[in-house]
Amino acid sequence: MLKKLTAAAFSATLAVAALPATAQIYKGETSAPGGATHAAMVAIAKIANDKADIDIQINDGQTLTSAAIKNAQGKIDFSIVPPAVYVFMTKGQAMYKKMGQDAIDASQNLRSIFAFTGGAFHPMTYADSGITSLSDLKGKKVFTGPPSGAASKNVEEVLRIETGLEAGKDYEAIHLNWGAGTQAMMDGKLDAMFNATAVGSANVEQIGLTNKIRFLGIDPEKLNSQEYKDYLKVPGRAFGEIPANTYSGQVNEASVTVPMYIMVSATRADLDEDLVYNITKAFWENLDSVHESSALLKAITKETAFDALNIPLHKGAYRYYVEAGFDVPDAVKPQ
Repeated sequence: MLKKLTAAAFSATLAVAALPATAQIYKGETSAPGGATHAAMVAIAKIANDKADIDIQINDGQTLTSAAIKNAQGKIDFSIVPPAVYVFMTKGQAMYKKMGQDAIDASQNLRSIFAFTGGAFHPMTYADSGITSLSDLKGKKVFTGPPSGAASKNVEEVLRIETGLEAGKDYEAIHLNWGAGTQAMMDGKLDAMFNATAVGSANVEQIGLTNKIRFLGIDPEKLNSQEYKDYLKVPGRAFGEIPANTYSGQVNEASVTVPMYIMVSATRADLDEDLVYNITKAFWENLDSVHESSALLKAITKETAFDALNIPLHKGAYRYYVEAGFDVPDAVKPQ
């Protein structure tokens, strides 16, 4: 009996040894579904798997500021990073203030692959709320973004510049994750929210299907003010428009000027150069498939790959861009 068990165990060992080695799994984090930041990470992972045989598993619903520092610390391999967040990390400021020098040190390990338009902040309220302008948000409950996120800092700065209203003093700034914020809006627990997503997003459309909505725009004549010029000095910030009739239930009869934002697909400097080269090559050589995967990604083009990019390129990505003839700005070339 003992001999039979020993023989069986030996055979099982041989069978296990004959199996192919398990392929390495890489980790990526991104925001909740519904926006370009999520769609971009999904597209990167799908192309990497389909065209380069590289397995990237995505953990979504995450705060981008948290994913960025985890990426820089080497705890994950890929993330989507707002350019302003990288600035804060390199200086140990804002959401990284408590980390101080640890954040500054970690930032040295963050590298980029490409930049893309992430979307627009949709300042929205229900049409019957009595709120018709951003100034009307005084004394109201306003979702500005996740806690300790770049979005809430951005939104609250715009509200201060546009109206003079201060978060926590003149209005109640509600900080939840994006999914919870949308649900709170749909449940009638908020007076207004700034939904950060691509123009034409299904998340906003979902709200407009059940209630008429109004977008609260910025006064275009104020965009030339020194305060807004200073606001735009932070990398990744921009302004754009939500056209009339973009969403079901939208009552705005004209386009609305809103803050927009650029995002960066990022990785870590110590990730294998050939791996990042292969992912970058596969992504750009299959850009049509990327565009087909989501209408939110049609703004990704070779011409805008380095717009607002302030994180140095990974050596693997840079190698591909040189080979493919991209005009790479000197400021983001690897050292």
